[in-house]
Amino acid sequence: MSASEVALADSMREEQVKKLPGEVYFFIVLWALFAPALVVYFIAKLKYVQQEHIDPASVANLNFAWPVAAVFLLTMLFLLELASYFKFKLGFFSAWHAVAVNTLEK
Repeated sequence: MSASEVALADSMREEQVKKLPGEVYFFIVLWALFAPALVVYFIAKLKYVQQEHIDPASVANLNFAWPVAAVFLLTMLFLLELASYFKFKLGFFSAWHAVAVNTLEK
């Protein structure tokens, strides 16, 4: 590929991202910012417990595993937003509201 073809492909990709509704874009950015950081934090906590020879049974479950639950919740919201965007061209909550007030066009 030449440099101009790569630049054209990049600009097309940027246009596609800019066309996303604000709600969908928000959840994509939210997931991209927080999910990797929470995974790294959880792995660091696992390494700390292993390195300090702390008994895993003595660690409070919620205090220890909340990053896993947060990543799961963020991932589910991320997938809901993408699925509803590809189906309705709206974000999940916007599509749900449109269905509730019966204004969704197919």
